[in-house]
Amino acid sequence: MIDDILITYAPKKTYLIPDGEYEAQCTEIKKGEFYGNPKIYLRFRIIQGQHEGVELWMPFNLYRKVTRHSKFYESWIVANKGVKPKANDRMSARLFLNKIFRVHVGHVDLDKRQRKLSPNETYSVVREILELCV
Repeated sequence: MIDDILITYAPKKTYLIPDGEYEAQCTEIKKGEFYGNPKIYLRFRIIQGQHEGVELWMPFNLYRKVTRHSKFYESWIVANKGVKPKANDRMSARLFLNKIFRVHVGHVDLDKRQRKLSPNETYSVVREILELCV
């Protein structure tokens, strides 16, 4: 599926911007783990408005087989111009690279144990890919 991306995720800088919809370009794909759970991360750069240039991550749980109810499956269909994959198709994360999307940004204010983060630790992430723009 996505085993051609072999880079470890280690974020250095996070941003907190207002929740809402933005136009953003996918600029990078990374594969890594979060507390032992395999993940794929897409990096998006906001390309318009007051927060132009801000880079945010969108995490996906990484499974051997993608189910039609997963966030990756739904996002991949948007990136593939609405065309669903056929059974046993390989769904490469590279499909997202360099494309521009309308995305929904939300913030993370709880840690992995659902404890409230301090205001200094709260950060924004891309929650959903809504539409392919270009």
